[in-house]
Amino acid sequence: MEKKSLTPQLEHIARQLIRISPSLKQLYQEQMELATALNSQNIFKIEQEQHRIQLCNGLCTLQLQSRESIGYQFPRSPFRPIKIAELHSTVPCIETIEDFLFHELYFFTGDLKPQHSLLLREKAQQFRQLILQSIFQHLNGPARVQQFLAQMTAVEAQIFDQLMQEQQIYQTPLLQTYIECQICLPHWLMQKIEQMFALHSLTEAEILPIQLLMDSLDEICFATAQFLDPTIYRIMSLSYEDRFNLQELNEHIEDIILLLDHAYERPNLLGFIRLMHRDVWAEQDILSHSNFVQATAIWQKKCGKLPLLDNNRAVRWMFKQSAEVLDWLSRNFQHSNVRVAVTALSFVDTQHIHPALILATLQHFQFVAARLFIQNCHTIAHEHDWFNHEKNLQFVLHQKYQQHDDHRVVISPSILYLDEWLILMRQVLGAEDQAIKKVYLPLSRIMQAYLQHLVRCTQHLPQALMDYIRPETQENRQFLSVLRQHKIQLQDFRNLFYLKHANLRVSVFDAYVRDYVSATYSTGHIVPKNITWNGVFHQAVHWHAKQQKQEVLTQLKRQFATTVWQPFTTDDKIYFQEWVFEELKTIDRIIDESIQFKHCLASSYSASIIARVYVAFHMYHPILHVSMTLGCHVQNHILVFDQLEYSNNTQAEIEKVNIAKEFLNRFNSLK
Repeated sequence: MEKKSLTPQLEHIARQLIRISPSLKQLYQEQMELATALNSQNIFKIEQEQHRIQLCNGLCTLQLQSRESIGYQFPRSPFRPIKIAELHSTVPCIETIEDFLFHELYFFTGDLKPQHSLLLREKAQQFRQLILQSIFQHLNGPARVQQFLAQMTAVEAQIFDQLMQEQQIYQTPLLQTYIECQICLPHWLMQKIEQMFALHSLTEAEILPIQLLMDSLDEICFATAQFLDPTIYRIMSLSYEDRFNLQELNEHIEDIILLLDHAYERPNLLGFIRLMHRDVWAEQDILSHSNFVQATAIWQKKCGKLPLLDNNRAVRWMFKQSAEVLDWLSRNFQHSNVRVAVTALSFVDTQHIHPALILATLQHFQFVAARLFIQNCHTIAHEHDWFNHEKNLQFVLHQKYQQHDDHRVVISPSILYLDEWLILMRQVLGAEDQAIKKVYLPLSRIMQAYLQHLVRCTQHLPQALMDYIRPETQENRQFLSVLRQHKIQLQDFRNLFYLKHANLRVSVFDAYVRDYVSATYSTGHIVPKNITWNGVFHQAVHWHAKQQKQEVLTQLKRQFATTVWQPFTTDDKIYFQEWVFEELKTIDRIIDESIQFKHCLASSYSASIIARVYVAFHMYHPILHVSMTLGCHVQNHILVFDQLEYSNNTQAEIEKVNIAKEFLNRFNSLK
């Protein structure tokens, strides 16, 4: 934390003495010169090729090792003591700055959200204190203050004592006694006097403004990839997925040395090493193709079922993917759902697709891939009699006749048996790509439709914005500035990823369409070759409406003995001042209105409508294509205006409310 500045009384004394003492004035001016020379360009100056950071205009240097320097200086085995990061300086108080840089300052890898301003301000205040202390030490400030005291004249000592006594720091003339009797000053007084003339103890708000330091610290915390060797950064970004400090970097040296070659040769696949036993990290070719299609002993138990993938095609596809995609896969590969999604997508041509879109597709289908796969796998197994196949020695289908001496495992087309279905497919089909492709075909087509939709959504986007298509990435600190650079409004960007139908607007990343796909296509529904995600969306709209309608209808039937009542109008439609009014006369019509306008008419007003104490109309303008729901109370057989709303419970304008009231007056007068 930042030490407090001097009290106003002591600061007043210090400034008085600086004015009358040439040596103290010189010390103050030299501190000011060094401090005012610091700016946003030299507080942290990255020398990328040298993997070095110059701090505070050369006051300190942070040197980092590279892959080459580690390999050249330090043989991999046996390990020798080595530090990836070291701070060099001639400043005596280097330990305090080093402690701040190595323990207090965190460098971000995956967590790219903005830092909390209060935390950043606190660190900036702390850093400012350390910089000014270092400048004082760099200029040999303590010794120069002691020299001033040693060479102080009797007049200066008298003035000093007088000022200190006036502020009741002490009562006896200690400094005059110090000169006359050559006695040592008390330790507490020496410390206080030294502190008085250090710049960090004086109130100089214009020197190293806090906002400047906040900006500089914020920039360096997110600039790790610029000063750290790419290979070492790749290792650290996997070991510390959100952030790390330099002390953790140095402590991670053994793992770094073990992984250097792998990170250099196959950086995109490095995440899978986290799933391997550490004692094999030093071996060559542990990231070879064969280890992904064979049940080798290098994998930890947390990987789940082995081998990781069932066929060579999926492995070849995976090896071509970016680090962004493979890092996510390596974190989730213990889930068979994810492996199924990978295999299905491997049958789609993704060669020219941006990694962000591939990742979004895998994430979107990770929880439903199994249901679609199992349904088609079950269908093909039935068509080709897999359960009687000579290579099937483990499984028998549920509800199929099983002899007493048949010890095979009973399975059914349920996601609970996903691993068993994968094993059965592997046993029967082996490595036949075309046969496996047929099993995955429905899932592949649906995933391809989703992926192609994302491609269309982003086809005109600058490459710099592709990393921000998923909603969670839009919290990153650079997102809004990148939007501004390309002159794109935030809402315009987000609108690219909405599916729209009438009053309905659904994000392409929401589960709305996926829920329909999971419920419908996992029951044997044919997936056409020309399927599009937008087409599936419109099917999903009708499916959701039907589901919602059925839920509301079931609920209402449980609540009421009857859902039939005598309407107030006899005509289907009533025309008034270019507007059309249609009474909602049936439960079906009320539910449809609630679904279309996304309000609570069906759930909250059905009882009143059935009891004939409330009436609802659909009010629309056939030319302007404006639609609303009009609600009215019934009082003594007279319709009284209650509310007029657009979709999402948005209230109508006063002009339209007046038209609705005029309609009701006219309707009541004709009764």
